Amino acid sequence: MAKKIQAYLQIMRFPNVFTAMADVIAGYLIVRGSDIQWSTLVGLCISTAAIYAGGCVLNDLCDRKIDAQERPSRPIPSQRVRVKEAFFLTVFLFALGLLAAITAGLPSFITALGLVLLVVAYDTLSKNIAVAGSLNMGACRACNLILGMSPALQFGPPFTLLPLVTLLYVTTLTALSKFEVQGGLGRRRIPVLMGWGSVILLALWLKIHADLQPGMLVFLAFFVLFTGPALLRSMQNPQAKYIGLAVKSLVLAIPILDAVYCAGFQGFIYGIPVILCIVPSLILARYMYVT
Repeated sequence: MAKKIQAYLQIMRFPNVFTAMADVIAGYLIVRGSDIQWSTLVGLCISTAAIYAGGCVLNDLCDRKIDAQERPSRPIPSQRVRVKEAFFLTVFLFALGLLAAITAGLPSFITALGLVLLVVAYDTLSKNIAVAGSLNMGACRACNLILGMSPALQFGPPFTLLPLVTLLYVTTLTALSKFEVQGGLGRRRIPVLMGWGSVILLALWLKIHADLQPGMLVFLAFFVLFTGPALLRSMQNPQAKYIGLAVKSLVLAIPILDAVYCAGFQGFIYGIPVILCIVPSLILARYMYVT
């Protein structure tokens, strides 16, 4: 039984679930500040966790033939999770995510439904299409941030710019992840570095032009220090091992980027609960794969 549970947690990319929750918590705090309705926030956290996990299961379900050759130890190729089990787990998690979103209101449910559609589109259609797949995954994360904002979303800048920054960041790391198995980047080094650098510059631009609070700069510095060394090493040595480590650091750094947003709009103290989402991710990432 314990081995079966472990296999389910692995196929759901359980360490990453907390990075998805960071998106939602940040989005919610940005638009609500200290006016927190805990039942709504908990419902949104359950929603994003379930949808993210369901997308990961669907991803492995769709990739089972490729994984049988490239990653035979993963749950489905190793038969620790059967295809039928993975299918029903996907349906259950998506349904749970949508039901949890209803508790936060109609706008949240509509956003969650859009997120599910984006996830399914990525797993079943776009992920093998170079640019479209990376943009699709970026759109999933941007929509996840919007899910957190959905109870009190204010359309217009600077709020609408934050999902665009997330879109750029996750598009960049998804493009890099395509080389985790075979290695080699070639001319792709330049757009990857430009994408990462642009995220940092956009955050600084928002700080200046939207007059955001200075506490965000502390989290931004931490973001650079957390992601920069592994990314630059993968640029210098584009072997699969180093690219994998860079992708892992970029994924795990999503709560740090979310904390940048949150601290900018609401103050340094509000970024702390967001960045703390990285702690369980880092601990669990020692025992389970992240990408």
